[in-house]
Amino acid sequence: MRHYMKLPVFILTLGYSLTATAQQEPLFSHYNDIIEVFNPAVSGIYEQTRFTALNRTQWSAIDNAPETFVFGVSLPTKSNVGLGINVIQDKTFIERSTFVGVDYSYKLKLDEDTNLYLGLKGGLHTYEVDPSLLESYNLTPDTSLERFSKTLPNVGMGLYLTHKRLSISMASPRLLNTERVQEREGRAVFAKDRIHYYTSANYIFDVTQDITFDPTVITRFVWGAPMSFDFQGRFTYDKMVSLTGSLRTDDTYVAMVQFKVFNNFTIGWAYESGSQSTLSNYGSSQEFMLRISL
Repeated sequence: MRHYMKLPVFILTLGYSLTATAQQEPLFSHYNDIIEVFNPAVSGIYEQTRFTALNRTQWSAIDNAPETFVFGVSLPTKSNVGLGINVIQDKTFIERSTFVGVDYSYKLKLDEDTNLYLGLKGGLHTYEVDPSLLESYNLTPDTSLERFSKTLPNVGMGLYLTHKRLSISMASPRLLNTERVQEREGRAVFAKDRIHYYTSANYIFDVTQDITFDPTVITRFVWGAPMSFDFQGRFTYDKMVSLTGSLRTDDTYVAMVQFKVFNNFTIGWAYESGSQSTLSNYGSSQEFMLRISL
């Protein structure tokens, strides 16, 4: 087991040491609940089929602020294979970005207590801009204010290691650093993706017979922006109710609550607030999550 743990721990440590510089993909407080969106290796690893939907609204004090909708399906199959489908739609003012991905995962059983899941993701990313929504004071129509869109293919991959109550995730959902620039009647029309890397580590501790505590460390990095760290701690009572507190390295504080209704229905809510003066002026951010297991 000691030899199996060296590779993922080394990769995770390497991820912490990298510097990064531009964030394009949205951040989520419910990262652990929609981890399949980032890591295709997690798709289908659960015994039940899971449907997850999440809506995130950012910066309540700003008009036309970012709003993100996520929908994912995790499908277990036979022969150590799992499948998944996920959609991320991100809308900000005149821009709309939609990514549709299909996941494939395969389980390698390293020993009695250790599993390594390998995942591949294939998808399409559509980027749309509608400049006609901009307010114009010209008396004559501006021909440059025309709607345009671009659809680009992409692929991703991930690793997910579980050992008893420990789990380690490493993934990049979009590996192709695609960039397309075209000249259309004197206008530059472009769409591009930058490679994002995600790592996380989680361990579950027993506090009492009915209460567990699991801390999680999450990193996100991409060239063009500072590396982002999330430090989360979640208390769960009888697998029915959980309370989570989180601190992000941009001085954002998060409070989350989840309720398991019956055995197959879970709802969650997250509230984010920034302590920096520049962040607090933007207002709060919220997430609503719904998951159904069949």
